[in-house]
Amino acid sequence: MAAVPFPLADMFSSETQHRLLELRHDLHRHPELSQQEHLTAERLQRELEAVKPVHVARKGGTGVLARIRGTDPSAPVIALRGDIDALPIQEETGLPFSSACPGVMHACGHDVHATWMIGAAHLLTERPARGDVVMLLQPAEETGKGALALIADGALDGVSAVFGAHVDRRFPVGQIVAQAGPIAAAADTFEIELIGSGAHGARPHGTSSCCCNPPRKPERGHWR
Repeated sequence: MAAVPFPLADMFSSETQHRLLELRHDLHRHPELSQQEHLTAERLQRELEAVKPVHVARKGGTGVLARIRGTDPSAPVIALRGDIDALPIQEETGLPFSSACPGVMHACGHDVHATWMIGAAHLLTERPARGDVVMLLQPAEETGKGALALIADGALDGVSAVFGAHVDRRFPVGQIVAQAGPIAAAADTFEIELIGSGAHGARPHGTSSCCCNPPRKPERGHWR
């Protein structure tokens, strides 16, 4: 991995830094679960409208899209994506901006991701990219339904590439960490069908146990 310094003081005025910090604390204090991010979306839409993009709209139910004009209308359009939903977890951090919603917490850092997006909108307004940039505030990332809803609602129409990031407490504030190729794993569900042949209890040697002796063992020693 390569860590690239990101000088916040050089990028944002002290007023903007304070506003972004207040936004992050407010989002953390008022988390909302997947597909219930109504107040979150309203707050983020107001923040995006404040930087006066060419277009702001609600997409995918509780998602928000904004388009910021670039310097070259013929250049490819890219999208920046940040998720905004929280998790069904009781916060016990004791922080002054802890969740005010019992049983709901921004435990995966989506409050930070949403704040990044607003910060990026400020930067792109002051220092436009070559092509237009679509800002996507994605709902329901935790359930996997938000991305599908945005796509179905046309949020990626005309977009050439999508970029996202994830907060990581292993690295200090003020760094962007990246590498070529995969950088994080993901969890998913799948089914495996095992087909064998049975036998009489008096002749167990006549059966084929596909569980104990599969053709290829995904992880040796984990088949029981």
